[in-house]
This record gives sequence, C-alpha cells and structure tokens, in this order.
Amino acid sequence: MVDVLKSLTDLLAPYVSNTTGAITFQHHRDGFYSVKGRDALASKTANYTFTDDDDLLLVDATAGNVTITLPAVAGVRLGKRLTVKKVDTSANWVRLVPNGSETVDGHTSLYLLAPQQAAMIYADTALWRTAFPAYPTVQRLFTQTASVAIANNGAETTVIGAGSGTPSIPANWWRIARQIDFRARGFISETGTPTLRSRAKLGTTTLLDSGAVALPASLSNSTLQIEGTFTCRTIGGSGTISAQGRILAGATWIPFLQSGGPTTFDTTAIGAFNLTDLWGTPDPANTLTITDLDMSYVN
Repeated sequence: MVDVLKSLTDLLAPYVSNTTGAITFQHHRDGFYSVKGRDALASKTANYTFTDDDDLLLVDATAGNVTITLPAVAGVRLGKRLTVKKVDTSANWVRLVPNGSETVDGHTSLYLLAPQQAAMIYADTALWRTAFPAYPTVQRLFTQTASVAIANNGAETTVIGAGSGTPSIPANWWRIARQIDFRARGFISETGTPTLRSRAKLGTTTLLDSGAVALPASLSNSTLQIEGTFTCRTIGGSGTISAQGRILAGATWIPFLQSGGPTTFDTTAIGAFNLTDLWGTPDPANTLTITDLDMSYVN
C-alpha cells in the first residue's frame, strides 16, 4: 500500500514507470482517496473521454446516445478502475469504446442499454477487463408501460407500445451465445374461428412467424401470451440468429417457429425488435390487447 506520509515533493512527483512498480502520482492520489473514502465523481450528458482524474461517471443519455472513450491502458496504472452508470430511463445507449485496438474483455465496445445499468472496469496489461459484469445473468432491456389494442383491420400492426428502456439493439451489440427473451401478455376476443398471424422481427428480418393459424372458437377476454427467445450463433455482416417461441390463446398453445433453422442477420447493423399481429378476414368483433411486454437478455 502506498505510504501516505511521503513528503510533499514525493507526492507531487510525476509518473516514473507503469511497469516497474515505481510509485507514481496516480498511486499517491489513490492512496489519499482510500484514506478519504471517496472517488472522483462526475456527471455527463454528451460524448466524453475519460481522463486520469476520473473514477466514477454518471451518464444521462436522455438527449441522445453517449459514447465514453477510454484512455489507453498503457497510460494508466495497472489496476486502474473506472465505473460508468447509465442513470436515465430513455431508449438511448451509453457505449464505452477502448483506445485504438484495445478491447474490453476482448470486445471492441461495451454497451449500457438498460436503465440504471452500470459497469466497473479495470486496466490489465494490454486491455480493459470488467470487475463486475455490465451484463449480469439476466438484464432487462425494455418494459412496456402502455397497452396496445389491435383491431381486426386486415393490416400487420405492431403490438409494442411506450415503455422504459429500449427495444432497439445497437450495431455490434450481439455476441456469440447472447440471448434475448421476450414475453407479451394481454387478452383476446373473437368470433367464429378467425386466423391470426404473429411475427417477431429484428429490423426488417423476420425471426419467428406463426403463419396464419386458426384460433380456438369464440374467445372472450381470454388469455393471450406471446413469447420467444433469440440466440446469436455467429456475428458479422452474415451473422446468424436461432429463434424459438410459442403463443397461448385461451387454453391453446400455438407454435411460433423459425423457418429453416438459424436466420442470417447483420449483427453489425442496428436492429429494432418488433412484434406484430395480423388478423385474417376483417371483423370488428375480433380484437386483441397487449397490456405488458418485456425484453431481457443473458450474457
């Protein structure tokens, strides 16, 4: 541990070496902070580059996406810690970008998408590493807070309404084995045995498609639940995502499947999640309402 009783001259000494273990001004500063029990805290609302004086950043991305650029690992002491927290509830992201060809745990960027999501990273010899995961076991991406009603108008219509967080996935966010789970819940009423077609998409790419399926007869304010999982198999311009799901209408489960196995998807591009429904022959007696919808991800 640094000797906090060094002379004033020693405390003001410049950096000597980042690799030999020589005491530097950074060590003295950290030593004083440990005595004082605090870290340097700053709030940001726009793009920013970390400096050597930064420890903790609170980032409000309400006005737009924010990029935080990390310093070069070689320019900070080994074990230097940086913490970033997204403090808003908007759909905008906060992105941490390493210097040059450096990475965070082998990745070229690290995104904070969910409200109040945080990441603590530290400097290793040639890259940044996460000290606690920005991506915990399950992380909520989006929670719908407004109901969406779909009349039988013969048009494919989104069932995603306003909410907290974002259903939009940034470019280069996907990683191999990363999963998105979604679940929409509500109620449905219909007359006769109409057909209903549900699709789950990323951007314009359809990943799940129920086809036009005949519903159980004469549902009245019955349970409706649509759920599915997307799993990233490969990344890149010709990346692939596998998907599986199911739909509950009343007491009947309906397959919600991916046609032909993993779907080609450009993981380097932005992909907004969308869930749509399309009634068959229009009939004003046929309606469905989604009251709750949530998205979360793993890894």
